[in-house]
Amino acid sequence: MHEVIVIGGGFSGLAACLELERRGVPYLLVEVKRALGGSLRSQQVNGLWLDQGAGAFLDTLPNDFWDELGLADQRISVREGVATLRCGMGQLIEAMAKRLRGPRLMQTAVSSVGALADQWGVCMENGVMIAAPRVIVAAPARYAARMLVNPLPEAIPTLADFLYSDIVYVSLVFARDQINERLHFFRDVAYVYAFRVEDPARAGAGQVLFHVALRFHPQAHDPQAIVDYLTETVELPPPVAWSVGHWPESDPLSVFHDDHSERMAALMRLLPRRLALVNSDYTLEHSPHSGIVRLDERWSAAQEAAAKVLAE
Repeated sequence: MHEVIVIGGGFSGLAACLELERRGVPYLLVEVKRALGGSLRSQQVNGLWLDQGAGAFLDTLPNDFWDELGLADQRISVREGVATLRCGMGQLIEAMAKRLRGPRLMQTAVSSVGALADQWGVCMENGVMIAAPRVIVAAPARYAARMLVNPLPEAIPTLADFLYSDIVYVSLVFARDQINERLHFFRDVAYVYAFRVEDPARAGAGQVLFHVALRFHPQAHDPQAIVDYLTETVELPPPVAWSVGHWPESDPLSVFHDDHSERMAALMRLLPRRLALVNSDYTLEHSPHSGIVRLDERWSAAQEAAAKVLAE
């Protein structure tokens, strides 16, 4: 029997599962996609690992975290306080997933969560229902709003009111001698962030990697057209390798509202017993570096979510 059902296999859901496993609590992980990790995904192109989602994180987690995942020597500094991994952010997801021994339901969409006496019933879109005493919803607010209509109607306005923008993540690799030392992508409304990596373990010998996040109209995401646009705009040569990842409604703009922390704290107070919410949407503070993942806060939130459902 599953003591906890974790809905969502992104970083937050995996972190919650790891905490449950550490406590010896049986769980079931339910993920709608074919792969774990959400937007933390990498692909290999011409022997190089390129991120198709967020490409860097605040390097604030303790060394024990990286030691336990076998990634202590895999971090590469991007700038002070910010790092990436030798094989991209997908390397983190792979390391976390390898340590999970609990069962998984992949490519399974959850339609709703409802109360069943002393259990929670989790209904799938395929008509199957699974019950468990405790549930952790590790999903963005726009999906949680649909799942939690019955048990948490008073929270639906807050969850449904989240604002998002589409993000296109572009990785470009160039020969180092073709790139001006002072070259930087300018930042405006369309350019969320950009950083460069010159470590040969990530970019390749004699090469430089640029990772750029852009806001584009949902219909304007042809990969080759985006690469051409970037290289022409910044007057760059054709890249030796590139990757484009398009994530609709992946950038939560509501986290930048002045009252976001207050609203999230109020939302958490509404949660009934043995039900928890955890995801980057619900963090109380946004990253001081735009587009850089706050793994520390998300890891702590996942541990707190596991502790909450088990304490009641």
